[in-house]
Amino acid sequence: RPLDETNDVARQLRRLAEERQEIERHVVAHYALGYTALCLGNLVDARSNLGEGITRYLPAQRSAEIYRAAQDPGVACRAYLAMVEWLLGFPERAQGVMRESVALAEELDDPFSLAYALCFPGAMVSEMCGGDTGAVVERGLNVATEGGFSLWIAFAKVHRASLRFEEQ
Repeated sequence: RPLDETNDVARQLRRLAEERQEIERHVVAHYALGYTALCLGNLVDARSNLGEGITRYLPAQRSAEIYRAAQDPGVACRAYLAMVEWLLGFPERAQGVMRESVALAEELDDPFSLAYALCFPGAMVSEMCGGDTGAVVERGLNVATEGGFSLWIAFAKVHRASLRFEEQ
């Protein structure tokens, strides 16, 4: 199964991080392990790994080459942890962790990570936890449009259409 292969790669990355004692690789490994566990429905493992990624993450590491592939891993670990918290039945925690994710993206002045946080996990957590999802989606769409981030523009537009459909 593809997720098993993904989990194997994440474990290999964790082994490399341990061998080389590289904090940045630990963060990325725990992010990958946590996200994969979330996708597999292993919520306790997801919570543990995402939490470990958050614990090891330092914004000063932002310039690390390994972080440049996509959204910031500190933002992503928090965003996926928010989803895990909701799935475990803790909507208040989920909303709080999601606010932390967005705040970190703002602190880093990272428009791509901010668009990701708002348009994908932020919109989902807001909707699942009874937040002002429309406002989250519109803000995300604005950030994504300003940055020209096609994927997040598409996510925001789909979510906005879904919200409009639900209103009818």
